[in-house]
Amino acid sequence: MRTVIALVLTVGLVGICGCRASSPLGGATEKGEGFKILARRFTLDMDQGDVKTIKVSLKRGDYFKQDVHLKISVPENLTVDPNDIMVRASDQPDVELKITAATDAALGKYRIGIKATPVTGEPTSAELVVKVKPR
Repeated sequence: MRTVIALVLTVGLVGICGCRASSPLGGATEKGEGFKILARRFTLDMDQGDVKTIKVSLKRGDYFKQDVHLKISVPENLTVDPNDIMVRASDQPDVELKITAATDAALGKYRIGIKATPVTGEPTSAELVVKVKPR
């Protein structure tokens, strides 16, 4: 009987204190302590040589009060400015990215990666697909 009680208490304590589920959010796994990357569109049509601006936002949980580093990975034939941004906890969560397709960019789909890493906790990422068409 003591063994059964000890086993039940151990399982209960591990369930309360020790195990954390993975989260699709960045930051902490507790409710309200994470964040997501949001954009109005994650697919963008561009002509060769075009320049477009998109807004990317951090949707912070009610209790998420950390700086977040955004690192943009850009494929060949495209440029993104800025491509390395620190969004301070006190800043507005919106960042404007200027995307430029080279005038001689090969036609097709390109993937721009956005990785957001908080000061502490887990990073999260999103992907923007750019379709380059002929001018």
